[in-house]
Amino acid sequence: MATINVTDLQDAAKTYDPILRTLPFFIFQDFAQKLRITVREVKTGTEEKRTNLHRRAGGTFPYSASEQLPDPMPELLRTQTEILKPELVAMELQDNVTNYLEKQPLVIAGTPFDPKTKQHPLKRQIVEGAVRSHAEDVVLTGSFFGQRDLSVKAPIGAFDGYYTKIAEAIADGKIDSTTGGVNKNYETTGDLSGTVTVMQFDALVDWVGNSHPMLRSSKDGIPVLWLSGSLLRIALNSYKVKTNSHTDPTLAQMINALRDSSFCPSLEIATHEGLGTGNKLTLIKSGNAEMGVDTISASNFVQVRAPFRDPNRVQFWIEAGYGVRFNDYNAKVFRTNEQTNTVLDLAGDYTA
Repeated sequence: MATINVTDLQDAAKTYDPILRTLPFFIFQDFAQKLRITVREVKTGTEEKRTNLHRRAGGTFPYSASEQLPDPMPELLRTQTEILKPELVAMELQDNVTNYLEKQPLVIAGTPFDPKTKQHPLKRQIVEGAVRSHAEDVVLTGSFFGQRDLSVKAPIGAFDGYYTKIAEAIADGKIDSTTGGVNKNYETTGDLSGTVTVMQFDALVDWVGNSHPMLRSSKDGIPVLWLSGSLLRIALNSYKVKTNSHTDPTLAQMINALRDSSFCPSLEIATHEGLGTGNKLTLIKSGNAEMGVDTISASNFVQVRAPFRDPNRVQFWIEAGYGVRFNDYNAKVFRTNEQTNTVLDLAGDYTA
């Protein structure tokens, strides 16, 4: 039976190039919708700056012509600039085209194909598969855990993710890790794992309830709590212990109780595999987290090359740009705790 050759794959990459460029956006869509992240197209290497103006308060005083005036406030505004800069990343795959026969496989990743509805030849599936694996590397590894490092030839070294941005903001003093409280963008929770008691749910209530009133309100954006699926399960089990009910409370009931008890009625609970596993909490206003994506700059988003002595050996090369930022770390729009999460290795169907 005939095999797919390099020319077929090159033609597929060119023919479907407009579709392939937009495919990551569709993969990012579920991720972004769940976590209330704004995905935007930003050219690789471009520094898009956002300057926040933070107003000083506390300068009002009682006045009388016979009284000496106090010293004036030394400033009215402070500025804080956050940068969204997609970094150049690439993905290289090598394979032998004789591995692919010109027929539809019966099963891919455990999902049977329906021969009545199939529309595309296998050559498109090969090229699309490379893009999907690339996008999953970005979402499931890079978006939160990434730390740009040219010496690390893996998704985690491709660009700085949200957790890296938080660590940098703590180091720069944008996040005050010294104390907690209502006007602070940081407060410790302690370890929430271990034996499940009422402590975990109560700690979650206290942490959300101690956040800034403007962050807990729905004004200028819905409050969104990022937490891992593992921590969400712990919180649910802790709530079950707290209620001591004969019937198991549902997740929806636990979330409603969290809203009521923390005085955060519009709170959204947002979890995704990209957050990893662990006790990290991040509370933001919807719209405060952005992701810059550039799949346009390269002349061909997916390049198929044959630079080897073996004419059947083929190289897939994907080139794009990605970056993330929080628009502001002010306590009115951002809050986090001291815990860390661990990345989950979920991209693709296998890695080795």
